[in-house]
Amino acid sequence: MDAYSGDYSEVTPALREYAAQFAGAIAEVRAEHSGKDYDIVREALAVRLRSVGIAPVPQVLDDLSRQIHAGER
Repeated sequence: MDAYSGDYSEVTPALREYAAQFAGAIAEVRAEHSGKDYDIVREALAVRLRSVGIAPVPQVLDDLSRQIHAGER
């Protein structure tokens, strides 16, 4: 994302796109890997996020992987 000028309307479309890509990646991994081994889920999630241009944050990756592994929503 470019430098922020202070006008939220300028960044809103980029934030929507980012959120949609993030949610889509999570949904795909959840659909394919729910209940599978934690390490497999974590790797699949990291790969999927990177494939849409999102750098996984370790703590977020850990928490989401735990939830998907446990079959939680």
